[in-house]
Amino acid sequence: MKQTKDGLEIQMHNQTDALDKLARHFGLYKDKLADAVEKSYTREALEERFAGAMQRVQERQRQVDEERGREC
Repeated sequence: MKQTKDGLEIQMHNQTDALDKLARHFGLYKDKLADAVEKSYTREALEERFAGAMQRVQERQRQVDEERGREC
């Protein structure tokens, strides 16, 4: 609170932000980190997913090269 030439100025806090912070403090929201932990993969599963993704990328690159008339 401060005195201005027009009278007292009172600074109010945002009630929505305050409620949001309280809800987070009491764990009423699911955090992204908690979701990430629940969706964790084993090393083998990650390696399989990576290998599959790399295979799809290589196949797509071969298709693009063929369309452009390049030799592989």
